Amino acid sequence: MEKNEIKGRDFIVFGLQPWDIPIGSNCKNIAEVISVHNRVLYVNRPLDRISYYKPNKDAQTINRIAAIKKGENVLTEVKKNLWVFNPGTILESVNMLPPGMIYNYFNKKNGRLLAAEIKKTTDKLGIK
Repeated sequence: MEKNEIKGRDFIVFGLQPWDIPIGSNCKNIAEVISVHNRVLYVNRPLDRISYYKPNKDAQTINRIAAIKKGENVLTEVKKNLWVFNPGTILESVNMLPPGMIYNYFNKKNGRLLAAEIKKTTDKLGIK
């Protein structure tokens, strides 16, 4: 049986579960497998404004805030060909908004801010 492997490519993986969560995740496992023969940028979900300001914060939220305020652990190479990126963007909390113009405006704004930050990071790493 012939193996069709993808090699020498660049991947950007968006994880809903942060990389530093103590339990495993399929998304993390897939990123690790892909990184054996390819470069992978794993993007942790950015904080939204509500999570940023809520009083009780878990360890992952504290790490994201440190990345935003102090520039700590923004980009970490966790193993060969695999980087974890903690965006410094704080997304507007749009989940509570009803569908419509206001939701669309802030959702698009969130997407553009995150895309610009990812672009800077991929340029820095030479990922195309």
